[in-house]
Amino acid sequence: VQPPFLCLITPEGLCTEKYSEEAKRIILSRIGLAVEGGVSLVQLRDKTATREELATMGKRIRDVVDRSSAIFMVNGDLDVAIACKADGVHLPEAQVQDFINSYKNKKFNGVLGCSVHSSEAALRAMEVKADYIVVGTMFKTNSHPGKVPEGPESLKKIKLDMLDHSQNTKDSNGAEEKLPLVCGVGGIDGDNCIEVLKNGGDGVAMISTLCFADRPKDKAEEVTGFMAAFLTAYNTVNKIGKKRVDILSPSFSATSQSISEQGIHFNEGAKAVNLTFSEINAMKVAELKDELRKLGLPVSGRKIELSSRLKNAYGLDR
Repeated sequence: VQPPFLCLITPEGLCTEKYSEEAKRIILSRIGLAVEGGVSLVQLRDKTATREELATMGKRIRDVVDRSSAIFMVNGDLDVAIACKADGVHLPEAQVQDFINSYKNKKFNGVLGCSVHSSEAALRAMEVKADYIVVGTMFKTNSHPGKVPEGPESLKKIKLDMLDHSQNTKDSNGAEEKLPLVCGVGGIDGDNCIEVLKNGGDGVAMISTLCFADRPKDKAEEVTGFMAAFLTAYNTVNKIGKKRVDILSPSFSATSQSISEQGIHFNEGAKAVNLTFSEINAMKVAELKDELRKLGLPVSGRKIELSSRLKNAYGLDR
């Protein structure tokens, strides 16, 4: 998995009788479409399911994911992950220590993910050589309605603590300990996913935004395209000597292809930025220009291009 990456987590109860067979087929179809749209990791998670139900659904998802290069993970049960030929297992935070105790003398060759809610848990995930960690909860979410979100700032703290640990922990060759990729989860959609990346995230995980979307492929393309455009801007700004980039996350309708062709372009010599989307939430335009000016990047005239309809509607075509 390469950043920025998008993870799809299945809804609770999918493996059980809570979902009719027809409803299960619809969700499986949406998973397939979301993968076509850019989802690179699918995680089967259902704490209400029996092991048999989990394995049965896992095999069905495996068939869907097999048509792509996406990674398939099973949450919380290594035996089920092996049974349905998953690419790896995702450990809930409470299982990480058990995994350390059970496999400390064995080599695990699959992809390993861990859920964490603290820096201490993240360091335990590093101990088991996790490939990625999922940090929650970013925002208010329907899947955990009573949960108070820690916010993206919690992810930033965890990543900084892991970085400090890595720099102070060397292997036998003197190399720093490798950091896992960091993924934010909880109430994430196309408008707030950038907040996760701005705080050090390498990707985001979604449930409802993808599994219950009318057009999951388009939604996945929108999110992955926007994250890629943001990281392009972030990396380019850093290259020209800026310390950070704060670009607001406007709502827009565009495919990843149109973003890559028209997205965020920099003129390094002039240190100017040109953002062009097929459509951008006009209410954000003034704020967006202010943010760019704070970075010392000149914004003038047609540097931010809108559709003709929006230009006329908001008097931005002058």
